[in-house]
Amino acid sequence: MITLACRILTICLLSCLLLCSSLSFAEQSALKTTKNEVKDPHENFDFTLFETLPILDEGRLKPMKSFAILKLKTISSRESLPDKSADLWLAELFFTPRKAADTKSFNIDNKTLKAQLLLPEDQKLFSIKELQPGLLRLENEIDKVLEKQDKQRSNDEKALLDLYKRAGLFMSLSQSVSMLAHIDTSTENPNAVNGWQNLQKAYQSGDHTLWQDTLVQMHSNIAQAPQTNMLRFEIENIYRTIKPYAWIITFYALGILVCLLRKPLPALAITALAIGFHGLAIIARIYILGRPPVGTLYESALFVSLITAILGWLLSAKNKSTTNLLAGNLGAIALLAFAPFITPDKDNLEVLVAVLNTDFWLGTHVICITIGYGVCILASLLAHIALAQRGFGGSDKAFKAAHKNIYRISIAALLFTAVGTILGGIWADQSWGRFWGWDPKENGALLIVLWLIWILHGRVSQHIKPILFMALTAALSIIVALAWLGVNLLSVGLHSYGFTSGMAAGLAAFCTAEIIIISALTFKAMNKQKALS
Repeated sequence: MITLACRILTICLLSCLLLCSSLSFAEQSALKTTKNEVKDPHENFDFTLFETLPILDEGRLKPMKSFAILKLKTISSRESLPDKSADLWLAELFFTPRKAADTKSFNIDNKTLKAQLLLPEDQKLFSIKELQPGLLRLENEIDKVLEKQDKQRSNDEKALLDLYKRAGLFMSLSQSVSMLAHIDTSTENPNAVNGWQNLQKAYQSGDHTLWQDTLVQMHSNIAQAPQTNMLRFEIENIYRTIKPYAWIITFYALGILVCLLRKPLPALAITALAIGFHGLAIIARIYILGRPPVGTLYESALFVSLITAILGWLLSAKNKSTTNLLAGNLGAIALLAFAPFITPDKDNLEVLVAVLNTDFWLGTHVICITIGYGVCILASLLAHIALAQRGFGGSDKAFKAAHKNIYRISIAALLFTAVGTILGGIWADQSWGRFWGWDPKENGALLIVLWLIWILHGRVSQHIKPILFMALTAALSIIVALAWLGVNLLSVGLHSYGFTSGMAAGLAAFCTAEIIIISALTFKAMNKQKALS
């Protein structure tokens, strides 16, 4: 019966995927039709070389396409407009700012703000020309909002200030190239300015040949600079375009479906494919940023999810059981789905502050502690599954095997978290002159270590019985969440980074739900045990 239900679910999923693909194709076709109706002469320009021109932004060189996507997303909350791509939008903004002033680039959802600016309520996208009269009229109110602390601002005031900043960004981009038109290029390094002047001339006149020849010459000049790496720019553009983690989540989900069908080998194969793509995505980030994979809260979620999936796959391949694989895939999906909520407001390919940008410690302490997080999460998920199986009719043999398996995983979790914490203390001693300062993040790391030591020693001394051991291991998810994310909410200490608005409510909801779920599963498992004894 379960197999039949899973097969029906699989067919439904495949049907949904086909439907989504059809809708996506139809949408792209509609966009192409719209573009053809507009007949923008610049759509026939070859933007391939333009997309990989380097531009310095937020402390690092980025390819123009990646830069365009980020800026358009900031201004319009989307990565392309209905009638043009991000790079075409940016080229228009750079080279024909007057025309760009008529392009509807600004997304506004706040109804109060629309009323203040005298804009149509049913419209979402607006041009800078439509916004300017209202923003000028509200200039005094904007000044008052700027004087307030962020906590004192209402949602409507925040929306107004956000629009004001986006308008400032738009105007700044629109003047980036036009200001070069009057620079004398007869002095030193004329190529730095001549190329942009020629691009502007070619774009405004619609000269395809001049456009392409200029880009070829600019790339030739750029290739001579030692700090540029064109391959890195191309990889960043690909990474930004394909959005790999949506595909990776899909493969992990397919792996779970095949697990439910009790097909171990196909499930292992599909999950291996997901892990391979996941690993490639992280390697791409390493190559783009030129540093170890974990330096921010967002990156830690990407890496921990990979560790959880790999460990689940290895244990499943060894034991020929789908339970470990199921837990690993569930953990990976949950963390990858959570990652966008802690994504920085700007670029998630961030340059680290100088004190953190240390390859050795990022590659030792940070990697070690995040591997520990991943192992803890897998142990917690397996404990949830074991409690559920015990409570709903699992055999004694299966429960004992799960208990032994989780015990071993918990030992590995203790190893990585303890070593990672000690390495963190050595780094702190080198950077701040003290090994331990009772910083909230240090206390969080110590809490995980002490929790694991307590439940492991309690199991050995038999003070903690198997079902309670499972319950306390399941609660590792709460301990890790508090140590990993909760300490950032305190906004104190040297490790206070990655604060995200709304995280407190989400973390409280997660911890409350986990306490209820674990308590219910433990109660059910204990009652089942009593009934069998």
